[in-house]
Amino acid sequence: MGGHPNTGLKHWHLRVKFPNGSTRQIPEIFAKTEEGPDGRVISAKVKDIYDAVEDLIRRSYGAPVEPFTLYWKGRKLDRPGVRVRHISVNGEKIQLYDGESNPIIVKYNKDIVEEPDLQTHDLDIDYETGDER
Repeated sequence: MGGHPNTGLKHWHLRVKFPNGSTRQIPEIFAKTEEGPDGRVISAKVKDIYDAVEDLIRRSYGAPVEPFTLYWKGRKLDRPGVRVRHISVNGEKIQLYDGESNPIIVKYNKDIVEEPDLQTHDLDIDYETGDER
């Protein structure tokens, strides 16, 4: 018994941690584009996480959303077109179904101290061949 459509498909229940310390769950996002018993789902991209966070902020505070950046395991998620399933940090990928252990961190841009050596996440795909690693 599931709480949302297409529970049998690979997906995430990601949690995001906000600058004020609160942690909230965003709506489920799916690993691959496919047909499910409850309809078609689309493979999630970083932009989908960004949009969900923006929506949470807007609904929670009812105010314009300040510019923000997303991080996972200390790395920027700053490439909106990257599929979530391809994100990797030190060989670790975001765990399916469970977003509890390593939440996505939200930092308002005005509070970010520029770190010139801070890297973007790795990709678990070879974009020249399309092969997933």
